[in-house]
Amino acid sequence: MDTLIFYKEKENLKETIQQIRFSQQRPYTLHFAESKQTLQNQLKAETTAILFYFSSQLNQQDRIFIQTIHNQCPAVLVCLCSSPTYALDAWKLDVFYFLDFPVTGQKLKFAYQKYIRIIAEVSDQFSIKTSEGVVKIPFRDLQYLKANGNYTSIYIKKKKPLLITKQLNQFMFLTEQDSKIQRMHRSFIFNLRNIKTVGKKEIIFYGSVESLAISQSLAIKLKQELLGKSS
Repeated sequence: MDTLIFYKEKENLKETIQQIRFSQQRPYTLHFAESKQTLQNQLKAETTAILFYFSSQLNQQDRIFIQTIHNQCPAVLVCLCSSPTYALDAWKLDVFYFLDFPVTGQKLKFAYQKYIRIIAEVSDQFSIKTSEGVVKIPFRDLQYLKANGNYTSIYIKKKKPLLITKQLNQFMFLTEQDSKIQRMHRSFIFNLRNIKTVGKKEIIFYGSVESLAISQSLAIKLKQELLGKSS
C-alpha cells in the first residue's frame, strides 16, 4: 500500500486532500502533519512514502529539514510545493518533484503518478480480453480511448478499434503507468505522444488516416497540455 504524507506548518490539509481520488487501482493511505515534530514522528528510517511538503516561504529551517529527511529516510521522496520562485532551490535540494503554487488536485495526482512509475515495475503494454482472446497493446501504439455508455472503444495505430464492455473510468490505470496517457475529457483518454496535430475542432493521430472530431474547448485544452501550459 502506498503512503502519501502531507505536511504544512500550522494547517491541516485533511479536509481538502481527502476529496481527491489519487488512484483507481492502487491502495493508498493518507497522513497529515501540522508540525515538524509530528512529521518526524511519522517518518522512520524504513518508511517508504511520497511526502508533499508545503512551504510558501522556503526558509533555512525548511531546507535543513528536507536535507535531514533525505539523509535519515532515503525511501521517502519529497515533493516540494511552493512558490515558483523556489523552483531552482528545489533542484538544488534534489527533491523528487516540485509543484508550484497554486497546487491543484490535478497537480498532486500527477506527482503521485510519477512516484508510482519510480517505485513500481510498470509494464510498457496492457492486455485486453476480447471475444477472440487476449490482446496485448503496447502503450506506444495506443492512440485514444473513447467512452460509449457502458462500453469503451480503444483506438490503436493501423488497426481496427476494439469495443470493450468496460466503462472508461476502468482504464484510468493507464494514466498511472504512462505520463503521456491522460484523461482530458469525461469521454476521452488520449495518448499525447501519438497526437500529430490539433486543429480548431479535430485531432489527427500518427498511424491513422482518420481524424477525430472534438469540441473547440477540448482542442484548446489539448494544445495547452501539449505546449506544457496547462495547470
